[in-house]
Amino acid sequence: MIKKVFVNGEEIGRLNYFIQHRDNSIFLSLFRLNPQFRNKGYFKYLFAEIVSIAKKNNIHIIYLSVGGEDNISDDYIFALYQRYGFVGDKRRMMLDIRNL
Repeated sequence: MIKKVFVNGEEIGRLNYFIQHRDNSIFLSLFRLNPQFRNKGYFKYLFAEIVSIAKKNNIHIIYLSVGGEDNISDDYIFALYQRYGFVGDKRRMMLDIRNL
C-alpha cells in the first residue's frame, strides 16, 4: 500500500508497505522523504506515520532493507534507521515498536 505523508498541506514523502499476515509484521519497501525536506527534521513524521499504521493494525514488528535511496549514502541511511531504533544489518533491519 502506498501512503503519501503530508505536513501543513505539503507532501513530504511516501511510504510503501505490505502487511505480512503470516508473521504479523509490516515490510516497508519505500521510506522516502522528498529532497527539499531532508536534513530539516521531517523524517520523524514519516517514522510516526508507519508506527501509527502498525499500531492501528495491531502489528509490533516493522522490517525494511537499506539501499536505493536517491543519491544518499547507504551508511547514512543505515545510521538514521539505527537512531530510530531499527536493528540488524543493511539487508534486513527490524524495529519492535513495543520498545519505543
